[in-house]
Formats: sequence, structure tokens, C-alpha cells
Amino acid sequence: MLRSTSRFISRHYCRNRKTCYERFGREGAYVLVTGALAEIGFQVCSKMASQGFNIFMIDALCSEERAAELQREFGVLVRWLVADMSQMTQIE
Repeated sequence: MLRSTSRFISRHYCRNRKTCYERFGREGAYVLVTGALAEIGFQVCSKMASQGFNIFMIDALCSEERAAELQREFGVLVRWLVADMSQMTQIE
């Protein structure tokens, strides 16, 4: 069991350090981030934008300024939607 776990970790996390964009990205690919204005959410947006992904931000607050910030800094397309994903009425 330990040997197979070790092989799995080695195969998926230690070798071939490609970025997410190199592994999964395509021209025009978007990453959807909910909670995009929270600290962790915005860091995810920044990291993915730095790798070349376009960003689709969803947050309960307006994110137009942060979207413009990502567009200026990384030159990617950024779309946003104001919605509270914890409320089912806004998800449907």
C-alpha cells in the first residue's frame, strides 16, 4: 500500500512539472472561479491568468475593478458575474 501510494505521488506530483495551462489549456480556455474576490479566490484568478487562462469570476460583490486589474496585468480576457453561489435562487 505504501509503495503504491508513493508511486502515485511521484507520478502525479513530482515529475513533469507542467503548468495547468500546459496540461489542460487550449486557445481561449477559461477558468471559472467562484468566490473570486476573496483572498484565496483572487489568488487563484491571478495564478491561472499568469499561466494564460482567461478568467470567469463569480462573486456576490461587483468585481469590475478586479477584473480590469487582471486584464491589465496579464493580458487575458476576464468576464464576471455578480451572484451569491450560496443562494439557490441565484444559481438557477
